[in-house]
Amino acid sequence: KRKKIKNYVENVVPRYTLNTFKTFFRVSKTTFEKVLENVTILPEFEHRYRTSARPKVPVKKDLLMHIWSMVSQETVRSISDRFKTFIKWPTNEAYHRISQEFECKKSFPGIIGAIVATHTRIKAPVEYEADYLN
Repeated sequence: KRKKIKNYVENVVPRYTLNTFKTFFRVSKTTFEKVLENVTILPEFEHRYRTSARPKVPVKKDLLMHIWSMVSQETVRSISDRFKTFIKWPTNEAYHRISQEFECKKSFPGIIGAIVATHTRIKAPVEYEADYLN
């Protein structure tokens, strides 16, 4: 069983000194707060939607998680241990809804998820080559 840091953003981050915050996130707390203030007024964040039955991730937590992933060499799995309670496979109902949303928005059928900032090269097979995109 993996050891997770529960309520990291809610309980641990607020106790960081200014220097510790900057050490972990590579920006000052003041800069982070200013970026957060600017990000939260963007229209794209007003219309964020849930991808499952779980509640939306608060913008502050989302921003901290993305900054951490950019400045650290940690894996997605270890980052999820710090910032997310759990990651699970969607239910059948959610699977179909998510797949339809991907197809409507990005013209990709049969997709139920994406990992941000990850590029996996694939070599298209000779047969059905047009069905593979890199």
